[in-house]
Amino acid sequence: MSLQTQPAKKGFYAKPLTVACMVAIGTNSVAGYAETGAQAQSASSERVKVSSYLYNYYWDLINRRYYNPAPTPAPAPTPIPAPVRPAPAPVAPMPTPAPTPAPVESTVSGRYVAPVASSEVKRNNYTRQVQSHLKRSQPAPSAGTRTGYSVMDTSNNSDLTSKFYGATEDGYAQRLDNLKNTIDTRRAKVGVIDTGINRFNRDMVGANVHDTQVKCISAGRSSCYDPHNDSGIVETSTTSASGDHGNQMAAVIAGNNGMTNAKIYGSDSIDRGSNGGNQFLMMRKLNQDHGVKIFNNSWGSDNSDRWFYDAQRLNYDPNTGNIYPNRYRTSITNAEVTLPVIHDLIMNRDALIIKATGNEGLNDAHDENLAPLMNSEFKKGFITVSSPREDFNQANDCGRTAEWCVSATSSTENYANNGRLSNYKGTSPATARVAGTAVLVQSAYPWMKNENISQTILGTAKDFSEITANSPNGYKGLRRVSRLPSGYYGRYYTDNRGNLYIPGDTPWENRQIIANHNGKNITWQDGWGLLDPEAAAKGYGGFYWDNVELDTQGTPLSVFYNDLKGDKGFTKKGAGKLVFTGNNSYKGNSIIEGGSLEINGNNGGSTMVVKGGELTGHGSVANVHQTGGWVNNEGNLRIRGNYNINTNRGADAGLKAQFGNMITVDGKARLGGTLNLTGETKDGIISQSGSRSTVLRAKQGLENRFDSHRSSNPLFEVTKVEYTPEVDRNGRVVGNSRVNNDVQVTARRLSAGNVVYGIGMNNSGSRVAQNLDKVLNDLDEKQAVQGSLTSDEKRFANQVFSSFENMSADYGNNTASPMLSVVSTNQELYKLDPTFYADSALNVVEDSAVHATDFGKRLKDGRNVWGSVSHHDYDVDMAHATSERKGNTYTVGASTQTANDVSVGAQLDVSDLDLKESVYGISNKTQTDSIGLTVGASKNVGDAYVSGWVKGAKVETKANRAEMTDDIKYDGKLYGVGIQVGKNIDTASGVSVQPYAFANHQKYKNDGDINDGMNIITDISAKQTQVGVGTDVAFQATPALQLTAGVQVAHAVSRDTSLDTRYVGTATDVQYGTWDTDKTKWSAKVGANYNVTPNSQVGLNYSYTGSGDSDASQVGVSFTSKF
Repeated sequence: MSLQTQPAKKGFYAKPLTVACMVAIGTNSVAGYAETGAQAQSASSERVKVSSYLYNYYWDLINRRYYNPAPTPAPAPTPIPAPVRPAPAPVAPMPTPAPTPAPVESTVSGRYVAPVASSEVKRNNYTRQVQSHLKRSQPAPSAGTRTGYSVMDTSNNSDLTSKFYGATEDGYAQRLDNLKNTIDTRRAKVGVIDTGINRFNRDMVGANVHDTQVKCISAGRSSCYDPHNDSGIVETSTTSASGDHGNQMAAVIAGNNGMTNAKIYGSDSIDRGSNGGNQFLMMRKLNQDHGVKIFNNSWGSDNSDRWFYDAQRLNYDPNTGNIYPNRYRTSITNAEVTLPVIHDLIMNRDALIIKATGNEGLNDAHDENLAPLMNSEFKKGFITVSSPREDFNQANDCGRTAEWCVSATSSTENYANNGRLSNYKGTSPATARVAGTAVLVQSAYPWMKNENISQTILGTAKDFSEITANSPNGYKGLRRVSRLPSGYYGRYYTDNRGNLYIPGDTPWENRQIIANHNGKNITWQDGWGLLDPEAAAKGYGGFYWDNVELDTQGTPLSVFYNDLKGDKGFTKKGAGKLVFTGNNSYKGNSIIEGGSLEINGNNGGSTMVVKGGELTGHGSVANVHQTGGWVNNEGNLRIRGNYNINTNRGADAGLKAQFGNMITVDGKARLGGTLNLTGETKDGIISQSGSRSTVLRAKQGLENRFDSHRSSNPLFEVTKVEYTPEVDRNGRVVGNSRVNNDVQVTARRLSAGNVVYGIGMNNSGSRVAQNLDKVLNDLDEKQAVQGSLTSDEKRFANQVFSSFENMSADYGNNTASPMLSVVSTNQELYKLDPTFYADSALNVVEDSAVHATDFGKRLKDGRNVWGSVSHHDYDVDMAHATSERKGNTYTVGASTQTANDVSVGAQLDVSDLDLKESVYGISNKTQTDSIGLTVGASKNVGDAYVSGWVKGAKVETKANRAEMTDDIKYDGKLYGVGIQVGKNIDTASGVSVQPYAFANHQKYKNDGDINDGMNIITDISAKQTQVGVGTDVAFQATPALQLTAGVQVAHAVSRDTSLDTRYVGTATDVQYGTWDTDKTKWSAKVGANYNVTPNSQVGLNYSYTGSGDSDASQVGVSFTSKF
């Protein structure tokens, strides 16, 4: 509409196509059956003789393994005569009625750990937040525009934004801006099939526009319309466009102030200035070449059913997509070209086609919008878009396309290619808003296929009946009048048909409900309702379709935030966790086949059918029927109905129990499968002496028992599973109930060192396990004496427990004994290992020893100055671990000679050393800078010499520990002393041989404590005493050129490296050393010196050093001048 007499401009046409816009200005009593392991049996051996013990033990074993009788209340035990009782026939006893049992004192060792109250269970916070890095990376928005470019209230003099979305125009724009800074859409791709993209348009500057777009190479080219030969469709630059419309649609979707930051791929094919081409071939081209799947189509071919009629005569096979047209036809219709391509795009290429209904004010949609009538499967990837007539009264209704149609707001203001703001309406920008929403959904849930995205958009659409019920008197807008009221002096408006409008209260449009689609009303005018980008970005709004599949493979975590409705259900497939946070009322079954489903709200009446994967959560569900997979008690999930486990015996399925958590079943629980202890809560720790807790409570009673039990955490052993009446928080039976309600688990912690014994580990792995035992045992003692632990102590213990849980590989044929993964065991222990700090210190010591030996040689030469630069690479290859070390050393030194023929000198060394230690991809790193001064003296005795030196260095280190983001900086000092003797032997052949021997001692010590979040390190000390022998050879090849070589063997006669530490949150001191590398190293070197003056020479040298587990190479350049 336009103000007063200025007419609204009709959408412009392009060949047979129209752009779908209208332009305008403008613990301890228990009773019941106990399933007892070997440890519990041994406890009873104090009350019977050995032969009786063995008899009972094996008889119990045979019964449990082979006959497995159903649990029955047990009579009070009577003494068994000794020493021998006849062996009964090996058959299962028939259950017999038992007398009413009195509460029996528990023989369970260890304390009772009451389950944590649901209100105290820590939940993950899945709330999305605006991400600052996305905010910083936003392009500068074009002047005078708001996010999404909507001007619905301004254009209509209305309060529609408030009625539709509960905010002002600017307030809603800010919400859209927050939305695109919450979900990262920068990797998304969107195709805009339109009049082309000009990236210099003011709304495109800074936007993510692809360098090229597709276009027909020349007008009328048949290869732009042939699905078997589309060679005429080529890539052209996005520096120009045949019209404004494509840029304006692209701006709404992903301009510099658009709904998203997706990458825009254009098609210049529908304006008069373009060369035409088939739009669906353009989509296929962008999909083939660039992987684009979401396509905006703000255009229409005609407003008739011609395409549909032609398509019906093609003998289309909906299974294959093939067509079999009449061989005697005289022409090829548009349907013959597009129908197979639409099939290919939706069915084979996972494309989502979003297309406008048009702007003619018709009560139906036409042309290719009717494609899903040819194949209902097309509804997976086809959305038609209308606009509410309260905003744009010329929008074509959804009509026959209502089942795949949604309505979106229309009025828009953004820039034309000439730099001027353009205010316009139509189903074109409405379609673009749906495309922008599709990008948001795809980016928030990368696993979603076209069908999932479509169902999310449709299922979250606002119901117009709810909108109108909230505002029964209508909205403020433009009311149509036949003529201006007498005495009216306010503004009035006209449309392109001459109709008069004045501001005022305006009634809502009448909408006809044509179907209730499994719980949601669909109207003829607006299909599923009004687009809600914010709700769509929060995932499904409900399950209104058959056979909904949620396959989250490839995405570790997805969250649906909406209250889920509808008459249908879904199947959860694929790895990855899917979380529901809403209070849901959908009625269909929730089938879990893969991954994990976490329920954190009230999940209403849907039955959870667990066939695979895992069901967990902090909320409630109606009923659970389990034939496979796992149900996890980690979040205190509540089952308001019944819990039925019906798994095959021996199947790896059942209940995952976390010690200290409890599933509550309001009805009955029929047990079976495996009870798998996986870990424990943050409150209290499982001790070595044993602890007991309730992991499941069924208020109306338990039926059957678990077929087996185990702990998938290798650090824990389940010693007993009991089925008892309900107990209180002290582990005592409540009242005199004879009904078993509780499943109680008794478990003890094993020795970490024993658990990992026999696993191939890196050099320090067993030391880590032994130190963990020491710390955990101290925590056991404190907990027994004081009754509780600090939060930091609990946190540490649970970190250790989680690490051991991650070590499990599989269960083989013995489900009671989890096997450890060599890789995972090494990885998890290394995460708790601070050894690399000590290794870094030793690296400094060894590097210092090398340069000190060189200093001793130079000192004997009397008056001279020298300098050198060297680089070395040093790799240590050990079992299950590697160490990479690199370093650069810069040296300058000078010596002089005293009157008594003694040389004295000094050398300054500046080194930077990098160390990276890795255990199966888990890496720790240090960067060390040192500056050291060495001073010494040398005395020549004939052809022999003896040198001595002392050294001091300041050492600065920056460390980065695996999985920790912050670098840790600390300082240290290094001291050294050494002696060297040698002799020079000149031969007649011009070869000089210089044997030598040396001994040195180096010591490093850190300054102050180091806290890296895992360890508090109080001392790092590295000492090494090294002896060695070697020989250097020099040959004067020419007066100016000297060739050199040498060999050396060095051995560390003593090496003592220690690291004193305690784990953060604990008070136990533990000690670590270094990786045990070879103490003997041999080296060989070659080089050349060139005299640049009679007294000065430059040199180049290379050396290789090896040992039983390491290889090192060094290259260096040097300068020496005598005076």
